Amino acid sequence: MRVHIDQIRPEGLVVELGMDCDWAVQGVALALEGRVLDLGGSLRIRQVGKGATVHGHAEVVVDQRCDRCLAALRLRIEGEVDLYFDNGRLEGDANIGLQEDDLDVGFLENGELDLGAALGEFFLLEGPNRQICGDQGIERVEEGACDLPAKQAEGEPRVDPRLAALKNFRPD
Repeated sequence: MRVHIDQIRPEGLVVELGMDCDWAVQGVALALEGRVLDLGGSLRIRQVGKGATVHGHAEVVVDQRCDRCLAALRLRIEGEVDLYFDNGRLEGDANIGLQEDDLDVGFLENGELDLGAALGEFFLLEGPNRQICGDQGIERVEEGACDLPAKQAEGEPRVDPRLAALKNFRPD
């Protein structure tokens, strides 16, 4: 869903999230690289000067794999959304240094906010950087212990056959 910020009324635009919002499901699935099982929440978009703010609450449940044992997982991420987007255009000298607060700003494209991409980025940053069985918000779907796969835990490491030709390569 692309929102042109100049067309937002002063009271803002309220967007209810759900599985029927294809744009949201696609944006989150792309960012988290998994099938979205449930999505919910409510967002309010307001124009602020030449930028826009997005506030609200959002939650998602998505299929993932454990980074340790590769078992199927259900990852639940929820949080309070507090995002700011600017038009990203600089006047005058374009060579400026970034300040710490500049890293909290997203950018609009031609005065439009891609809300699906913004929602995907929110969940990506709000969620864990590693998905391990038993961690907070992670439910293991398969039975068994969370151990390294047997093929990786035993013997010599497996080499991708495409890289076998480089086995004896020594740079000068």
